[in-house]
Amino acid sequence: MTIRPGLTACLACLLEGERAASGVEETCDTVGVLGPVVQLISSLESAEALKFLAGKEDALHGRLISSDVWSGRFQSVEISRNADCRACARRDFSYLEGDAQPHVTMCGRDSVQIHERFRSLDLAASARALLLPPNPSVTMNSFSASAFRRMK
Repeated sequence: MTIRPGLTACLACLLEGERAASGVEETCDTVGVLGPVVQLISSLESAEALKFLAGKEDALHGRLISSDVWSGRFQSVEISRNADCRACARRDFSYLEGDAQPHVTMCGRDSVQIHERFRSLDLAASARALLLPPNPSVTMNSFSASAFRRMK
């Protein structure tokens, strides 16, 4: 779905409020992702970006496209703007301000994502702490540290 501020529904219009599905949301960890869908979606998004950059905004589809590459099914749904949307109508950008995100959330199997804005995190010290017996393999960069235990 191509989101155009002030013209189309935003992500909050789509995912929040009465329109949002109740219950636990499906994630790539719970239902999986079939590899080719990544290329499919990136192709569709790239085509939309090229239309926009070429000034051919009338060619933008303006719809939410969903695909199940396993079954070969596609669906296209028109999403209208929510007149009372927290983000695009009331201009409440709580996610950008960091107020809506918990400081530590689980994001996949055996992983933790830390949303910390007001305290520095020493990843090198965290990586050293992970190097406890039975000595996992640790890789890191300036944004992440990962530990993998070798299975015997």
